[in-house]
Amino acid sequence: MTGFNDAAGVASSSTIKGKYVKEVEVKNGVVTATMLSTGVNNEIKGKKLSLWAKRQAGSVKWFCGQPVTRAANAKDDVAAATGTDKIDTKLKKPFYPISFRTDEAGFPLLRE
Repeated sequence: MTGFNDAAGVASSSTIKGKYVKEVEVKNGVVTATMLSTGVNNEIKGKKLSLWAKRQAGSVKWFCGQPVTRAANAKDDVAAATGTDKIDTKLKKPFYPISFRTDEAGFPLLRE
């Protein structure tokens, strides 16, 4: 193994690319995408965005927002990453959950 991406079973960070993404790194359960420096909106040029999960009351809750780091793979706590390469999400908090419950009013029951 050569890095955290290998340990997570994904391609190396430099080979995961997209129209707006330079690379994607997986480290201690945090997925961080670095945006390209050209051909993208000025607000995200060269900036980073993280996606991570946290165990909560027997479930897994996903979060997306400014780049974060996690000390160890088995930990749930994250800390804001240092540096000036954060995407300005213009939100009051640096990150928000992206999960929701489907058993709330207005959502149809799940079907198999």
